[in-house]
Amino acid sequence: MCAIVDNSARDEVFGGAESPAGKFFLTWLTKGKGRLVVGGKLRDELSGNQDFVVWLRQAVQAGRARILDDKKVDDETRAVLADGVCRSDDPHVIALARISGTRLLYTNDNDLEGDFRKLIRRGIVFTTKQDPQRQITKEHQSLLGPRRRICIC
Repeated sequence: MCAIVDNSARDEVFGGAESPAGKFFLTWLTKGKGRLVVGGKLRDELSGNQDFVVWLRQAVQAGRARILDDKKVDDETRAVLADGVCRSDDPHVIALARISGTRLLYTNDNDLEGDFRKLIRRGIVFTTKQDPQRQITKEHQSLLGPRRRICIC
């Protein structure tokens, strides 16, 4: 199963402001059935966290992450912008999801969550924005459960 981690949740997952839910998600990416997809502007944003950079290098080698061609992501981002349907300032995340076929997004950005649910067919959002302690919920566990088929990458 493939996933995208938005910059709004970066430190919660990869370090700096870890949370129980973020650690759960990272374990799923590292040891479970998860696989991270990055590329274009989002990879640049996430790379502002050195722990992410180290993790990504190891994850790519282990087959736990996939880096998409930046030019393809940038081209699709321009197409998303031309459509004029994005409310958020994250058309590059929508573009990445469209190119990769990824339907799972970890974000705490309200506007991006709305765009993702509207623009990505059967889009699923993993979020902790309603919980100040960012605990693992039954919903989080079910989103990453073994029977979910949420990507084609």
